[in-house]
Amino acid sequence: MCKEQGLAVTLVLENKVNVLVVMPSGHGKLTVFMIPSMVMARTVIVVVPLTILVRGHEADATRAGLQHATYGVDTITFDDPPSILFISVERAASPGFVELMHTLNHLQKLHCVVVDEAHLLLLDFRPVMKRLLPLWAVGCQLVALTAPSPLLKIRTSKS
Repeated sequence: MCKEQGLAVTLVLENKVNVLVVMPSGHGKLTVFMIPSMVMARTVIVVVPLTILVRGHEADATRAGLQHATYGVDTITFDDPPSILFISVERAASPGFVELMHTLNHLQKLHCVVVDEAHLLLLDFRPVMKRLLPLWAVGCQLVALTAPSPLLKIRTSKS
């Protein structure tokens, strides 16, 4: 594990501040939420913008031996929520899911919410990503994962 991954994992485990992780593709951003999922007794919700990425993340979680589920596909119970709950952007923006997050947080069963490919929040590629703002009101730690992007640099330098 590189120094930056270790720092990010530590910050997620401490659960005191929101975290932005910018690392190149293939350099272990998933480690940032998978390691905490292994040691915490609470759920990590992972918002994924593309269905193909959900399938890949599910396969990675299975290989790591992590209990995981996908919202809208698997049955979720409050008594025994999964270590990782994957969800599409469209479903994460729904009022029903935000209510589920509030309930999990109230029951102290929610560790954090991870937004994968978070740079899409700033771009128009997936406008639905902008509907994720209610997630910030839940009151739990937010973790944004993204790779460096020339488009991100252009967009943020104009801001």
